[in-house]
This record gives sequence, C-alpha cells and structure tokens, in this order.
Amino acid sequence: MDQLLALVVAVPLLAAAAISAAGPLLGQARRVLDVVAIGVAGVVFTLAALGLADLPPFGTFLGQGYIDDSAWVHGLSWVTAVFIICAILTGGAVLRVAGGVFYGLGDAPSETAEMAKMAAEETSETDSDKQRTPLTMIVPPAVLVACPAALGLVTRLGPAVQAAAIRFEGQAGYNATVLVGARIAHPVASAAAEPAGITISDVLTGAGSTIGALILAFLALYWRRLPLLGRGFEPGAGLTAPLQRFQSGVVNDYVTWIVLGLAGIGGVLALIIR
Repeated sequence: MDQLLALVVAVPLLAAAAISAAGPLLGQARRVLDVVAIGVAGVVFTLAALGLADLPPFGTFLGQGYIDDSAWVHGLSWVTAVFIICAILTGGAVLRVAGGVFYGLGDAPSETAEMAKMAAEETSETDSDKQRTPLTMIVPPAVLVACPAALGLVTRLGPAVQAAAIRFEGQAGYNATVLVGARIAHPVASAAAEPAGITISDVLTGAGSTIGALILAFLALYWRRLPLLGRGFEPGAGLTAPLQRFQSGVVNDYVTWIVLGLAGIGGVLALIIR
C-alpha cells in the first residue's frame, strides 16, 4: 500500500504536466512565437518525461524503489525487471516527443494527406490573437512537475506513509474504534515492516531506467537511419491500426491505461503478498 502511494500520486501529476506543457504550442503558427513560453514548456515537458522514466528524486523513482526492495525481500526479482521495462518504454516515448517537438531533433516525419488536411483546418482556441502566452498556461505545468520532484526530497515521507498504511490495514484497530470507540495508538502490522529509506540500488535502478529511456528516445528519433530497417521503411496499416484501437492518443486513453495499469499492479501484488 505505501509503495503504491508514491506512484499513484506522482504518475498522474507527471502525465498532467506533460500534457498541459503542450498548451503554449497551440496557435503559435498564427502569431509571433513566444520564445520564453516555448522554452519553459520544453523544459517542463522534458522534466516530466524524465520523471516518468523514474529519474531520482521524482516520486516515481521513490515508489519504484519501495516496490523493488519489497520484491527482493520476498524473492520476486522479476518485478524489478517489469518496472524497469515499463519506465524505459514510457519515458522513452515521451522523451521522443520532447526531442522532436521542442528541440527539433530526429528525422522529419512523413505527412499523409489526412494529416495535412487536419493541420490546415486547425483554428485558434481564442477569439483574439495574443502576442504572449498567458501565465495560466505556464505556471500550472511547472507546479505539476515540481510536486512529484519534491516527493523524493521529503526524507520522512517513507516512514510516515508506512505508518499510515499500517493503520489503514489494521482490521483490529478499525473494529475497536467502531464497536467500542477505542483509539489504537500503535496498530499492529499484518506483516513485518520493511525499511522505507532510499538505497544505492534504488538510485542505480532509477538512473539505469532513465539512461535506457534516453537511448530508446534517440533510436526512435533516428530510426530511419538504422541499417537494420533500411531506408524508406514505414509501419503499415496492419500494424498501426490495431495499436490505435487501444491507444488513439486521446487524453482519455492515457488516463484509462494509467488507472488500469495501477490497478493491475496492485492486484498482482495483493495476490502475491496474501
């Protein structure tokens, strides 16, 4: 319970920061470029991507470290491999967008007729053009990415969350409070408490997944230059169409898969620990 809390808090904040950081890009083609806003948005978007890759000290790194340590204690080393792979894939995908959109890295993507038509039909969301991006589109993403980063800097967060999890799981304490009005000052944990600090292995795992995400993003940006794929290779509709049915790029799909993934992780861990 306490291990998942850091992920439950950090992942939605980082995802929201990445999505909202793209706000200053809207309508920029039809007005003078706000260089400062675009620069801030690029930094925020990149930090959110690194946080999703479990870079220390983001809350995602903290949650993964807690789960990895608990998994090793129970002989479940494969859990660490699953988390590293997920962090590399997620962080690499978002870093690829950051590199291509904000920093101009990678090969120019091919444009279909449908994509060109959609770009031509794009309209501004405001009635009048603005020369400067409002602060309401800059400050919220910065705050959203700063909060998960601050989680890893709170030294007493782990023990405090662990104590709250023990109280939450204490059925005897609940029964005593509800039935007789007693207050249990020191609830008994259903399992032995585990260390809640940050270890060297946690830092190395987070750094390793971040490096892997950077490598994956680099390969995704310059995949057309890879000799194994050959020049002119493009994924066919037979490959992309089924994937787009599960993930169309709409915000609702991102939220759905985040909730589904967290629920799946929690369910698997519950069955293992039970």
